[in-house]
Amino acid sequence: MWCNGVRRGSRRYRKYAAKTKPEDTFRLLQLTRNLALEGERAYQPQHEEIIRRVKAIIGNYGSESVRQHAYVWFAQGVWYAKQKYSSLALQKEVNALFMYFYVLGLNESALRDIAASFGVTIPPIYDIVGVTPMSEDMIYAGTRRALKEELRVVSLFIDNGLDKEVLVQVKANRESSYTKATNVEYPISVAANSFTAQTLSPDTFGWLPYIMVEVYCYDAPTSGSLTIWLVRNKDDQVKLVDALEIRDTDTHTPETDPDKIFIREW
Repeated sequence: MWCNGVRRGSRRYRKYAAKTKPEDTFRLLQLTRNLALEGERAYQPQHEEIIRRVKAIIGNYGSESVRQHAYVWFAQGVWYAKQKYSSLALQKEVNALFMYFYVLGLNESALRDIAASFGVTIPPIYDIVGVTPMSEDMIYAGTRRALKEELRVVSLFIDNGLDKEVLVQVKANRESSYTKATNVEYPISVAANSFTAQTLSPDTFGWLPYIMVEVYCYDAPTSGSLTIWLVRNKDDQVKLVDALEIRDTDTHTPETDPDKIFIREW
């Protein structure tokens, strides 16, 4: 009958079989049917009113109407809570219902409107859970900061000693290869015999472990050279391009000029 203090399944089965004998169940139904009908008759108008109220509110929330049944469940829960509780107990019950359906993905404002239609005002979420909310700006700021700390910001210092304008296309790749490298933003234009710097931040430009450049000129230079530094910090600076003398309008890459253009780790 008992095994290690736990009732055996066979006993539970025999008890269930005894409780659900057809003749006993039929007799119980005869005794309670009229009472059940009275309760159902009293509730049905309330149920119809709940559906009408939900339809009217959800109609203001566009595509949320496809989940009307879930909002009806929420409204029914609020209605039941009002029949059973009042004051602080009612507020706690409705707050819990709100959080449950909110976590399921229902529209926060729609849930609040439904509760308000029953005379219950739902407080801000952070008052319910006791946690101050984080704005999107705060969340993204934290993400950006984490990216900067983990992946680090780098800068390019482009020294164009050519006598013509040069365009520098920064590229990145998941492996140390020019093949399948993707562009990082638009080409950087640097006037003849001038210099500029460009900072690359992972939260703005994305991140891949390897960085490189390809360079080209619209007009063929006749003198000078191009040098580009990858600056990680004041003590960590390496060359992406080392005194490249361009004399044509071709695109120069780590593949065409492997001794002058290098692939580096970001």
